[in-house]
Amino acid sequence: MQIKKNVDLTPFNTMATHSVADHYCRVETIEQLKQAVKKAKELALPILILGGGSNLILPPVISGVVIHI
Repeated sequence: MQIKKNVDLTPFNTMATHSVADHYCRVETIEQLKQAVKKAKELALPILILGGGSNLILPPVISGVVIHI
């Protein structure tokens, strides 16, 4: 699990709205999810969980950590 900075989220939402995550990580296991949450807490950053991206409209910039499941 790697946390990347300034990631374009346009491909991850069905409305294709332009949005950039200050911090982003993709998780595929429960252990990776735990690590991502722990790291966000260590950095005192808010967390946004992103699933399929079909039921939300993303803001232009997301401060914090976007955890993509």
